Amino acid sequence: MKKQTKLHSNQSILLKNSNILDILNGKSSVQDILIKNGKIVDLGKIKNVENCTVINCKDKIVTQAFIDIHAHLNTPGTGDQETLKSGSISALSGGYSKICIMPDTNPVIDNPELINFIFDQSNSLPVQIYPIGAITKNLNGIDIAELGSMINAGAIAISDASNSLMNSQVARYAIEYAKMFNVPFINHPEDKNLVNKGLMNESITSNNLGLAGNPSISESIMVYRDLEIAHYVEGKIHIPNVTCSESIDLIDRYKNKKTAISCEASPQHLFFKDSDLKSYDSNLKISPPLRSDNDIDSIIKGLKNGVIDCIASNHQPHRFDDKDKDFLLFWEKEDTKLRRKIIRARKKLDDVKLSNEILESSAKLCLALGSDGLRGELTLIRTSKAQASFENKDSVEISHLRKVASICLGHRLRKDPLDDVGSNIRVERTIEEVLGK
Repeated sequence: MKKQTKLHSNQSILLKNSNILDILNGKSSVQDILIKNGKIVDLGKIKNVENCTVINCKDKIVTQAFIDIHAHLNTPGTGDQETLKSGSISALSGGYSKICIMPDTNPVIDNPELINFIFDQSNSLPVQIYPIGAITKNLNGIDIAELGSMINAGAIAISDASNSLMNSQVARYAIEYAKMFNVPFINHPEDKNLVNKGLMNESITSNNLGLAGNPSISESIMVYRDLEIAHYVEGKIHIPNVTCSESIDLIDRYKNKKTAISCEASPQHLFFKDSDLKSYDSNLKISPPLRSDNDIDSIIKGLKNGVIDCIASNHQPHRFDDKDKDFLLFWEKEDTKLRRKIIRARKKLDDVKLSNEILESSAKLCLALGSDGLRGELTLIRTSKAQASFENKDSVEISHLRKVASICLGHRLRKDPLDDVGSNIRVERTIEEVLGK
């Protein structure tokens, strides 16, 4: 691994020849950026400054750091799946400066003491971690947790994580309660009764493989219920893991009714389809399941037209002994080995372009989940085609973003996590605290 320079927030840093992509304002330009004491103090053509670290960004895109609004770190927990430290290092290596974590931990994050625990334990970490509080005690789906106390302690949303909230009355109470504090209600979009024992998307492929199917209506019915309740009580709702065209159509319809809705898709459902399970690869057994080609096209269309607000990782760590099982017994959540397959399959999206409008809505959604006065960060993306991509001011090709992110000021990355999967993605550096007030 290359030797990395340790930088401190009180140092002066000059980013020369930066290909700046301003997501929030939808603008791009080539300028130098001077950073002093963690804040941008000058933009334009800047001569070398004394006692200043100079970084040549000629072949790099400089943009706002990424924010992941849906991750599972399983902390507090046993520590053999993930820790706040390992999760933050993984996020940092992908260019993320802020992550929102789900409450499906052990013990469950269903009280203000554990919200405070997350903040206390993450204060010294290189990324900011924002906890989401559980809707019900111990995720039991019945007894409402201490929502007000958790939100006052800093919870930025409420959710029962991957445990679908089946009781509609409880869902209504939770949405109304969240409305009082202006935070979103998040519910895993699956009707457990319709999922039944489904192992993959219900389709011709599931019939051919002899595997029980999980129909798309298990998702769309739950999405419809939550949207109708949110519209009725005028609450705020965020829908995670959207995978099928029926759900996207419903979300579009309710957005046109001015319901306060946001939603996300995960990378897994962009890259893979149900027919990829023909090899019984348990690494592709996820929840919600992989859908059809038509559903993938609908997700991509939804991202382009703004119906889907952003892409979230749905990162979920698991032990090897939980993963090393046959398809039936395999733990029914995302597997970290998917990262290896995503790297090989990413060419499927080479022709997809993300417009500035999409990136802007994603950033605004992520910032809306956090508190006021968030620090700003920059991420440097290395690409030999950075300048070429700026010739087209309206888009940045995914295939150009070959090498992403890195190291925050004052923190050193011990190892690039992606080295383990044999990818060509390596750590560059992320600059923290540079978009000052």
